[in-house]
Amino acid sequence: MLAISKTLNYYYCVEWVPSEKGPKILKYKKFLSKEIQDFPIDIISKIVKRFKPITISESNSVSFSINEKNVGISSINVDPQIDKIEYIKWYEDKILGKYFVSNYYTYYYPMKYDNTTLLMIHLKKEIKDNVLLSAQDCGYRLDNFGIDIFSANELAAKYSFSKQIKNYLLWKIDNNNHHYCIYNSKYNNSFNIDSILKFKININKSSIDIIYNFGCED
Repeated sequence: MLAISKTLNYYYCVEWVPSEKGPKILKYKKFLSKEIQDFPIDIISKIVKRFKPITISESNSVSFSINEKNVGISSINVDPQIDKIEYIKWYEDKILGKYFVSNYYTYYYPMKYDNTTLLMIHLKKEIKDNVLLSAQDCGYRLDNFGIDIFSANELAAKYSFSKQIKNYLLWKIDNNNHHYCIYNSKYNNSFNIDSILKFKININKSSIDIIYNFGCED
């Protein structure tokens, strides 16, 4: 399997295969993001040429992760008495509008135990479509397309569920003193995101500067 992660500054590529002792790394490489313009139609082909996988026969599936800054994140509150599918249809028609819906994929994730808040991830269609089509052209199957901290959160949820953990906090420390926190709680045998917080630490004032938060109490 070929795993690709695109950050603001680098592409990270790992080729691995499963083994009895766990994943076996065949090759690892990183190169500057500026070597490939943002998400061209042949993006996987360009990455493969630079990475040079050992064998596509053992790595014919690919996972691709992008940086949080490549998407838009927002949330809406929903009346629990209103059907969510109908509400989303109304929201996309009246609020997001035809242009936005035509050019962006919007993914909805229920938050909190009562599902009254929907977290929304907005992804430009051109980005995902170019990755998917380029992977197919190169003979790869796109197994997963994720966003850095949210992909990590899915893995943490699976681990926490297996260990019977009731709640957990995922904390990512990024460049330029940016911090991301996702707090999850277990409801009805599955994990829901309770809150998401992005902030910077203000050393001079011994405080934090909130960049955005969803689901956090004031």
